[in-house]
Amino acid sequence: MSTSPYPDFESETFPRNAAQNLERMFAENKSLARALDVVLMLVLALIAGEYALNYNIFVQAIPHDTTYHIYAAQQILDGHAIYRDVAIIKAPLADFATAFAILAGRALGISDIMSARLMSLLTFMATVSVTYWAGRVLFKSRIVGFIAGLIMAGWDFYGLRAVTGPEPKAFLILFALPAFALIAQKRWTLAGVCAALTALAWQPGLMVAALAFAAACIAPWLETKRDATVNSWRVAFGQALRVLGGFAIPFAFLFVYLLWNDAMIPAWNAAIGANVTHFNNEQARTPLLQIIRNNYAEIFFVDARYCFSPLENWLWLTGAVGFVGMVLSQIETTARTKRAPIHLDRTPLLLYTLGFAAFSLVDFDFCPDLFPLLPVVALATGWLVWGAARVAGELAAEYLKSSTVQVVHLGIVTAALALIVLVYLADVRAYTLNGMNFEDQQYVVGVAKTYLAPGDTVLSFGNAIVLIELQMPNATKIVHLGSKSGLGVLAFEPGGFQGMLDALERNPPKLITLARENHLDWQQPFYDWLAAHYEPADVFPRANMRFFILRQ
Repeated sequence: MSTSPYPDFESETFPRNAAQNLERMFAENKSLARALDVVLMLVLALIAGEYALNYNIFVQAIPHDTTYHIYAAQQILDGHAIYRDVAIIKAPLADFATAFAILAGRALGISDIMSARLMSLLTFMATVSVTYWAGRVLFKSRIVGFIAGLIMAGWDFYGLRAVTGPEPKAFLILFALPAFALIAQKRWTLAGVCAALTALAWQPGLMVAALAFAAACIAPWLETKRDATVNSWRVAFGQALRVLGGFAIPFAFLFVYLLWNDAMIPAWNAAIGANVTHFNNEQARTPLLQIIRNNYAEIFFVDARYCFSPLENWLWLTGAVGFVGMVLSQIETTARTKRAPIHLDRTPLLLYTLGFAAFSLVDFDFCPDLFPLLPVVALATGWLVWGAARVAGELAAEYLKSSTVQVVHLGIVTAALALIVLVYLADVRAYTLNGMNFEDQQYVVGVAKTYLAPGDTVLSFGNAIVLIELQMPNATKIVHLGSKSGLGVLAFEPGGFQGMLDALERNPPKLITLARENHLDWQQPFYDWLAAHYEPADVFPRANMRFFILRQ
């Protein structure tokens, strides 16, 4: 029996007689209840897959950042350790998952890029399913879960990234939501495992591990009926150990890999040191409050037109209203029950939301950084629809005939589902691909082949598509001259930035490909070296790349 202070959503969402019959049937047959949940999760996954495939998995261009993860996965399979030989500044889960996908794809005769795309598509579909499960567990409502799952399936930019290749933030969602559900169910070891995988997807996901550990520590004091003979401190200690034990399992595999490949220190330098260096450099130039103001403007005004469609802004509004409603509901429940304002089912999710919102204001790069908040918006909107149906039902029961309650309940829920499908899912059928496509990138690769003979080497900064398609290692471990992945990583390398240039001087690559150029002051020594030794060869405006050939 649930000890949650919140009302049973299912019995409130549907007409009372029907809900009681359904509740009794599922209570008597747990297998049937689980089967229904599995069916709904599969249905949502298929809806998500069909939605994403409208973005055309065959011709969609591979984003610059995504090429780094596919390249890193190839290098892992070739025996070149991540971090030691490839400078990736993110946690490595997406890279290892892509390596497994490529390995399976090669066995089936599928190209490396298509294997990465298919893995990304399946990950996207899975995040939609786990959004439903989170709603089902945290809110005890299949309606909340199903509405949230439909919304997750219909995010434009998120669906687009589903067919372009590995996205670390999608893996974060995939494991963060089950972690919250497992916390609510007090399955501490599995919660620790999922929390670890969340952190291994993207470093800020470590906050999920902190929330799981804190929940395990305080859970004994949140019981509605505490057994006086039970030592709460001992129970808390045991639960915390189970979280830590679960957390240690995925990290143990990673540490063995890093130690075996002598990559532990490079991993720390790239995943932690480079990001800290970037943040310190930013603060040295710009006060923290100004950084927050700049990121706020970037999120809500500059990048808003890329990250979300105008109609999706309404979802963010309903999600914000729903989130505030959940916070107020928790406050009201605390006052009514005279208990601590902490509940295992929703408090971790609320704190996660506040944590990622704060992190986005401090360190924001581009739209995918907001992906961890998408399921919160979806769940909050689902909760808001449920609340509207409940309030409307109560008003109908008070002022109208009792028989109209059923019509009001089902009418509001059905209208919400229809609106989501028609406005946020069906619109994808009008999508047309403009700008760079995969054929443009393939053309770039074809030109690169004409310059290279056996034994030649390539240096790519900003886009690794040539390295991926030709399955060649980069001339340096750096794949992007960014403030984090370039300057931040090189701060921990022997000789720093100049050391990289000296190494290139000793072994100059035949071809250099550049993309995502921003010509910062600290990059100027590289461009001076480039001008001294290389001739401009080709410019690819559609692919946003330039080629340079070693001067003979």
